[in-house]
Amino acid sequence: WRLHMPAWRTVLALRWNEGWGEPQAEPFQLGGSDSDPGLIVPILNQRDFPLRGYSSGEPTLVGHRSRLVSLEWRVPLRDIDRHAMVPPVGINRVSANLFFDVGDAWSRDGTADYHRGFGVELRAEIRLGYFLPLDLRLGLAKGRDEGGDSVAYLRLGRAF
Repeated sequence: WRLHMPAWRTVLALRWNEGWGEPQAEPFQLGGSDSDPGLIVPILNQRDFPLRGYSSGEPTLVGHRSRLVSLEWRVPLRDIDRHAMVPPVGINRVSANLFFDVGDAWSRDGTADYHRGFGVELRAEIRLGYFLPLDLRLGLAKGRDEGGDSVAYLRLGRAF
């Protein structure tokens, strides 16, 4: 589920992921900073979800049940709106995000032990070609619980 709520000139964004898998299925894995793949169509059987401030593959963040909630406060900094025609590339808006993530993955018969991460991102809307909008993110994240770390990242793709 995704929810975007305007708050004057800013936006509050909320995402909720819930996963329940069968014992013979590949487990869910939380961690890393990857957002949605850079595709317009929905992805079936997606098993990896971002939990910023934690490395992907942490044993405590793998299981057949998962829950992840992300809250972001998105603040526009500047509308640049500069583009070139040949090749068709450009940059639109630059914004800052403050985020808080909480989630866990656990076994079918276990209970959740939630992990929290928070941080800040600088985002830019990039356009390559006429129909390919991309999201450039430079971020710093801090994991607050077991397995958490301070992480810097640079990503190019879609965001939620």
